[in-house]
Amino acid sequence: MITIYNYENLRKVLTELMESNKLSMRKLSKRTGIDTATISKIVNGKRKANLNHLYKFAESLHVSVTSLLEATGYEIKTKIPGAEQGPVDLIREFLKSSPEYDETLTMKLIEKRKAEYENYSLTHEGKQTIFNNFKNKLNNIGGKGSFIQHLEMMFERFRQKKGTKKELTLMGSALLYFIFTMDAVPDYLFPVGYLDDALVVQMVLQSLSAEKI
Repeated sequence: MITIYNYENLRKVLTELMESNKLSMRKLSKRTGIDTATISKIVNGKRKANLNHLYKFAESLHVSVTSLLEATGYEIKTKIPGAEQGPVDLIREFLKSSPEYDETLTMKLIEKRKAEYENYSLTHEGKQTIFNNFKNKLNNIGGKGSFIQHLEMMFERFRQKKGTKKELTLMGSALLYFIFTMDAVPDYLFPVGYLDDALVVQMVLQSLSAEKI
């Protein structure tokens, strides 16, 4: 199992794809919504591409996200013919293939932290942490996609207090998890970031749906 982030290979693949699609970094930025400076840093090996970056690159460069994940250095053993999995499905599949990863222990740790953040989001300090830091964190990571859109939706609902107390604490926990980036999944198990955050967002969305039933 390959776990080393391969800057040079991703650089080569992205450069070739941009050339074949006749796209400059600036044009790719317009297509993806990812800042040109962020794309430049990724292509030049000055920062890692996170999962949302790779999804937007794949969509705009007309390739599968799995091909870009492989370019980062992750060996994908299982593929579903004719279908593209969502980011959370890919995360779970890849992590389960690692003998170093214990899903039960990891999910327990994520649940524990999420519960702590639910309680913290009820406090004045927790709310101010969200209001003062969420936008800066978004600007720092760059990129677009459903993961980011869900977080932005949660932030607006939390800011405007649109929801029951339970719904607001659930959204607050996801926002705080994203802000603090206290990863329960070690980076060496996967070459791209924001894994825990994607899982927490999915868990919160499922809980919010359950609240409406």
